[in-house]
Amino acid sequence: MRLRSGHDRQALAAVLLHESLWDEATTLADKHAADYELVGQVADGVMTQRAAWVINASRQQADALIARTSSTYYIHAVTWLTRMKKAHFQLGQKKDWECYLSELREQYRRRPALQAKLRVL
Repeated sequence: MRLRSGHDRQALAAVLLHESLWDEATTLADKHAADYELVGQVADGVMTQRAAWVINASRQQADALIARTSSTYYIHAVTWLTRMKKAHFQLGQKKDWECYLSELREQYRRRPALQAKLRVL
């Protein structure tokens, strides 16, 4: 059976995660990177098995949201950054996370609304 619609992709991801098919789940999410719900589902599901993938996927999602330059998207970007932080810590990369966050704060120092959201991290 082929699963095609957006809802079916999420069902397929759930099956892949349940069956511990981590690489297949991440491939599905990569193929449909614009489907942020799918990517989030997979990221949460593979956090302990594919933390490096979670870091990359979360960064891509957060970067895209921050690039929109609208403060309404910042809360969603922080959700992705929180996943990214958790994945860094999962890999024992606290310093890498702190460096990235510092660079992000510096890069967007003229966006006070974003700076306020980043404080929770």
